[in-house]
Amino acid sequence: MRPVLRHHLFRHGFVLLTALDLLGLSALVFNQWFGVASPQVWVLSAVVMLSALPLLYRLAEYVVGLASRYESGSFLGEKIP
Repeated sequence: MRPVLRHHLFRHGFVLLTALDLLGLSALVFNQWFGVASPQVWVLSAVVMLSALPLLYRLAEYVVGLASRYESGSFLGEKIP
């Protein structure tokens, strides 16, 4: 797999999983700490998640930048030159 494609998939997967974690965590906080009803919890959590997406994309860019800076050469399954 080409490095550009690998970093693209990693970046979008990282944003997706982090956004889903944020959705679940904020739903839990709204439900347990503030006692919000169930349908409203998911709406409020979705608003929090959507407002945090630009920050999650910046975080993913930072993480991918670190991964590419400290990359140690070949990965398993790649051709050996």
